[in-house]
Amino acid sequence: MSENEKDTEFPKTCPECGKPLQERSGKYGRFLGCTGYPDCI
Repeated sequence: MSENEKDTEFPKTCPECGKPLQERSGKYGRFLGCTGYPDCI
């Protein structure tokens, strides 16, 4: 993770359901995903 990515503020909760977001790794890189997945779609 670069220095710019570390300083970037992300939402702490899912805008759809309000549950916490968690950093995850996927096929195309890292992303923020809802801890309520797959129920939160």
